[in-house]
Amino acid sequence: MGNNACADCGSRDSREIFRFLGIMSGTAKNRPVPGGSNYTRVHSGECVHIIIVALDYQKSLHPVTCTNDGANFRELAIASGHSEIYCLYNEDARSENVAALIAKVGSKCAPEDYFVFYYSGRGSQVRNYAGDETDGLSGCFCLMDEDGQVSLSTIMTDDEFTQLVVQHVPQKTRTLIIADCCHSGTLADLEKPMWYGREACSISGCLDSQSGIMTHAMLLAVGQLKSMLRYGYSVADLYNMILEQDKLFFKSERDILLQCPPSFTPDRIAWPFIPTRFYEAPYSRNYETSTTAHNKTTTVIPGTQDHDDNVIHETNTKTANQRVVIADTLDDDANNDDPGE
Repeated sequence: MGNNACADCGSRDSREIFRFLGIMSGTAKNRPVPGGSNYTRVHSGECVHIIIVALDYQKSLHPVTCTNDGANFRELAIASGHSEIYCLYNEDARSENVAALIAKVGSKCAPEDYFVFYYSGRGSQVRNYAGDETDGLSGCFCLMDEDGQVSLSTIMTDDEFTQLVVQHVPQKTRTLIIADCCHSGTLADLEKPMWYGREACSISGCLDSQSGIMTHAMLLAVGQLKSMLRYGYSVADLYNMILEQDKLFFKSERDILLQCPPSFTPDRIAWPFIPTRFYEAPYSRNYETSTTAHNKTTTVIPGTQDHDDNVIHETNTKTANQRVVIADTLDDDANNDDPGE
């Protein structure tokens, strides 16, 4: 299950392979990475703290259906036995709410836990005044105000997001960041020194010059690995399967990016979303009654196109007896008492 690699310096073999492939900083784009389950900390019941942020921009000129992505990811989390799930949708996904929720959830994390941040929505770029971006631009999450509008005052930049996570999430807590939006390639900025020594990975659906989706390929990958009776695997193995599923189903030209801090490799962190019961990805469930994403034609399910004209499907993620917290308020008592019904 694991090797004897030092938790802080990384596996020498893995790092040498990454260097050989030209992945000097633990960043990969559209190509398989060294796989295997080379982690010393297995996923075996530790608490997985999950934040889901998704926005549809219904009051804009170009509304999308990204909350469907959020619902699909939430369904996977529930199927994997997780209940610490906090969701911010649409007008609730204001920058002050996202910041407060990261602080709150981060404070709950123990060293053996996972902190997972999932985002589906629009991304953009703004001028970077700190001088720490080679292109002079910072990526940002396009969050809303209470009226459903996006402006410079409502966004959250990659620097702001990174500072929140490293400030509030313990250094030993395993961290996963999943971003399905345009300009998502550098939103986590895991190459920056503040991430050094952390077990962290980010998976994003495109590079900064593109827009695209990745959630369906990720869920298909989980379903495929489940069908192969894989009950434990690394983020590296998941990423490799995402590339396969994206090529098989979508044949997309989108870039799918995997990033880790320079001192870490993705084969050394266990993927925490392993369904404990039968699981079939939403796209698989509806594949025979819909068109494939790369055709960019109308699906037979009305009103379910996503933010890049690809097929997405509404799923019912309500599961009885699950303590799922919907973070429409950041009040501790209200969140902890909400049964998610």
